[in-house]
Amino acid sequence: MTPRPGKDTQGEKRGLSCHASRDRVREHSKVKAIDPDKLASPLKCIDHGDGHVSIVPLDVGGAIDDVALTDWASSRESDRVHELTQKVLDAVVLE
Repeated sequence: MTPRPGKDTQGEKRGLSCHASRDRVREHSKVKAIDPDKLASPLKCIDHGDGHVSIVPLDVGGAIDDVALTDWASSRESDRVHELTQKVLDAVVLE
């Protein structure tokens, strides 16, 4: 539940990559359903309109906070749970 360094921190669809609906998920993947309305600030779910959504931190102006996104992604392989990862986990409604 943490973005991948490099891959998820660049480009138009950067952020924690998710599917908008369960029917787009591979049969044997681990599935967690997240309620976007339960994502705590500064996280926001951005719908790209193609079945793909990204969860990203926003800055006070409402733009993607690339510094926070990079910091979040850098915690992926560490033993600590980043506060943004915890906010995503707190929004899980189905496992």
